[in-house]
Amino acid sequence: IALDEMVRRINASISEMGLAGMNWPRPPSVPESARELDGKRVTMVDDSDMLLKLYVPHLMVATNGLARGVYHREQDVLTLAETIAVGRPEVVLIDYTLSAGVRGDALVRALRPLCPDALLIGFSGEPDREADFLAAGASGFVYKEPKSVGDIVGRLGETVARIRQQ
Repeated sequence: IALDEMVRRINASISEMGLAGMNWPRPPSVPESARELDGKRVTMVDDSDMLLKLYVPHLMVATNGLARGVYHREQDVLTLAETIAVGRPEVVLIDYTLSAGVRGDALVRALRPLCPDALLIGFSGEPDREADFLAAGASGFVYKEPKSVGDIVGRLGETVARIRQQ
């Protein structure tokens, strides 16, 4: 995708999530380790508008324009799962602690029948949540440790590659 088209898609994706206040002048860079995401439909689910504004542009670059974010506000888990499934994602990055008491492991359980072939990846700053995600049927887990967004997107690419090799 041409540079100006990528910038347009990044800014449109932020707007489509109902988020305002950030306009990217150019695409962010992503590490080579994110290459496994290229050409894949990746959806990120979070209740933090700040994190979506930071991560979705990186995911857009990594996927060559095929990423989207789902901003969770007050939807119940089944409505949220249906909203995600509409985009026919191949990879879903799911935060653990969502709004209104919804947890990522419950979302994995609700989403698995709707997206049986998707890689459902847990995403949390609490490393102990990996066990919760895997017990719910997640395909993998990425620790949201305090590193650069690009590094974490690269780790997502590595996780997807590792799962595909199994």
